[in-house]
Amino acid sequence: MKQRNGVLVDTCALIAFVNVVDPHHECATAYIEAAIQQQVPLYVSALTVAEFSNRQEFASIDQSVFIVEGFEAPEAALAGRMDAALTRDPSDHRVSLKVDVMLIAHAEKIGVTGILTCDHQLSKHCDRLRALNLTAVHPILTTQPFVPEKVHDPAVQGLLSPPPVH
Repeated sequence: MKQRNGVLVDTCALIAFVNVVDPHHECATAYIEAAIQQQVPLYVSALTVAEFSNRQEFASIDQSVFIVEGFEAPEAALAGRMDAALTRDPSDHRVSLKVDVMLIAHAEKIGVTGILTCDHQLSKHCDRLRALNLTAVHPILTTQPFVPEKVHDPAVQGLLSPPPVH
């Protein structure tokens, strides 16, 4: 598959972006603004729309900024293979794990290599699936310092950011 430029925005990062009191608002906003300024497409999965709509109307988001991508059978099949390959920790919540894996599969299928997220569990699953050569997707964590280069190359480590430990 040909890799294309872009970042998939996870539900927690989208919520942080719109909620000014969220502890990750500043970092989520910095990444989204950097992507807009550098003309990096921002994708939102239909799965994220469903989760986000549990909390507030998706219409409240400036939809000219985000490209909504449907979740289809090819993504679902890849998610199933990824889920079967993952080892689980006792702390993994089954439903959250499945949604995380579906988002990673979706990012892989649409050809982006970064997922903007606040979720350390999703980050852990990305790292494990990359180690199994099942994805090229990297997390862009809003819980770590802002590194503007990550909108183009999510694998870039910040000067002060240690590599992920899982």
